[in-house]
Amino acid sequence: MRILIAHNIAYFSTFDLPTNVPIQITLIPLPMNAQSLRSDPRLKRLNDLDAILNKTVGHQGLRTSEILIMLRNKGNEVSKRTLQLDLQEMTEEGGYDHLDVTTEGKANIYRYTKIFSRRQDELTHQELERLRSAMTILESLSLYDMSEQIKTKINALDSDTNIVELDSNPEYKNAKGVWANEFFPSLFQYILDKQPLKLSYQAYDKPKLTHIMMPYRIKQFNQRWYLCGLSKKRSESRLLVLAFDRILDFQPHKTDFIPCPPYFDRDYFTEVIGVTVPRDIAKETITFQVSNGRHHYVRTKRLHESQWELDQPNTFSITVKPNPELFSLLLSFGADLEVLSPAQIRRKLKETALAMSMLYGAEVES
Repeated sequence: MRILIAHNIAYFSTFDLPTNVPIQITLIPLPMNAQSLRSDPRLKRLNDLDAILNKTVGHQGLRTSEILIMLRNKGNEVSKRTLQLDLQEMTEEGGYDHLDVTTEGKANIYRYTKIFSRRQDELTHQELERLRSAMTILESLSLYDMSEQIKTKINALDSDTNIVELDSNPEYKNAKGVWANEFFPSLFQYILDKQPLKLSYQAYDKPKLTHIMMPYRIKQFNQRWYLCGLSKKRSESRLLVLAFDRILDFQPHKTDFIPCPPYFDRDYFTEVIGVTVPRDIAKETITFQVSNGRHHYVRTKRLHESQWELDQPNTFSITVKPNPELFSLLLSFGADLEVLSPAQIRRKLKETALAMSMLYGAEVES
């Protein structure tokens, strides 16, 4: 299997994956190359600054202190004064009409109104899609360390058809002891070829099921791979999201391929946290308050893309469809997060907290 990769330096290499799938890699030179980023700390800093502010497009802006933390997390040794000068220069010089600056008290709030790149010759959507998929394969198999610069560019792809949605780099064995990410190259190719599959799947504590499936997308969430596609049945067809580690086996199946339905576009998962998309459930605006020790974390690492910071101290809101992953995430903060509304979400979390207190109550009292 040949993979074309756009990168910062020209290089040609051929090797085999552990799954014995031959891959030829072609790396295309780009104007802003890796050597220039290493040799020029300011260029790297400005590039990282663009990546951070690109994430504010369509969302709430960031304070200088928040940007400083995120830059340092990317390995930039930068002082607050240096960052202030960078932002001042961006505000005053031409070519930054996409930078919006507002004030909140004595603090400036910075956000981009559109995705911006310092690179002169932009890749096409098709090239970026191929880049996303290729680098995900390599990274998932620990064969390539994707830079934040390339991650940001790939995630900014304006495409309606994402074959791979990247989250992290998990490795799991399925029920037969096969490494789940060994499925990746084959499933990825079947998606490209629009090849229907006959697939065996066994959820926890449930009997094995066989699906005739139209594979559309591979997604990662919470250290786990998922295959997304349409399960074809005589009476109806429904969308399935199947964990790699519960797939027992699969093979090509001779049947007509059903194209991806319009509703399963790149925004399909945007209204939820995780991979469970409830049917016939409306979005809820969930307001929550975070402790002083965790509010900086929640401010810079949003629980969801819809997150907004409200006027009350340490108070935020997200607008999502409630699902199991949402409750798991909220509960993961323990006593550092309190849901204020809506009442039904607060009540369900309270019931869970009371059940937990029953488990540990005797120990606490003693």
